[in-house]
Amino acid sequence: MYLFSYFKTEKEALFYAISEDGYKFKPYSEEAILECHVGNKSVRDPFIFQDQGGLYHLLFTDSWASTKIVHATSWDLIHWSDQELIDVMGSVENTRNAWAPECIYDHKTKVYVIFWSSTVGKKENGHRIWAVKTPDFKSFSDPFILFDPGYNVIDANIIYHNDEYLMTFKDERGENKKGTDYKRLRTAKSHSALGPFNSISDMFLSELVEGPTVYQVEDKLLMLYDYFSEPFYGGAELNNSWEEFTKFDIPKDARHGSVIKIKDILKQV
Repeated sequence: MYLFSYFKTEKEALFYAISEDGYKFKPYSEEAILECHVGNKSVRDPFIFQDQGGLYHLLFTDSWASTKIVHATSWDLIHWSDQELIDVMGSVENTRNAWAPECIYDHKTKVYVIFWSSTVGKKENGHRIWAVKTPDFKSFSDPFILFDPGYNVIDANIIYHNDEYLMTFKDERGENKKGTDYKRLRTAKSHSALGPFNSISDMFLSELVEGPTVYQVEDKLLMLYDYFSEPFYGGAELNNSWEEFTKFDIPKDARHGSVIKIKDILKQV
């Protein structure tokens, strides 16, 4: 079973859609699974992953202009712990935001790497991918730049695949209008979750997309991504390159979500 976690424009809370095949997702419930009660009290860009002990972690954006991210845990994906704010960028002067936090386990150093995009200084050239290391989600390293290709980037997603770490990210240059030269997706690779990430690809797929989430279905890599200026999602499949794929079914009101493979525990709750 595959779980797609997302928020809605009209209600910034956590919603689920589930799929048996990784392609067609149906809403789990019309009601929100979780609402935020800390910080700016909204759920944006939710990301769920399972740690080495089996515990699920939820990370999401606190707001457009916060140096904090929000964290909660669960054993069954329904009953979540009290939410906590983690001020990941509070020590970095002139930080404007902390967007779309995600996490990956680094198999070499055996630490978790929480990463997100932050703008430091002028937004025209300040978007980079930042990170902290944590062994237990209680203590955190100082924030550091995980990925800086020399231009604006946001919305990184990292998966471990074929003994390397594959990052998909949005090239944030350009304007939010059709025909712009950028606002599209690229990939980069590393042998460590801590980088450096190299082998940056050309841009691919349509412009005006963001929030990529990559996941594996059998021997295929699939990607969902948000057409942020339109009310729909896109899907792609990796063959020799990423190719747009239309056999996806995603809730029409979904925004910036993430996909993980889970056991069918949601059927048991």
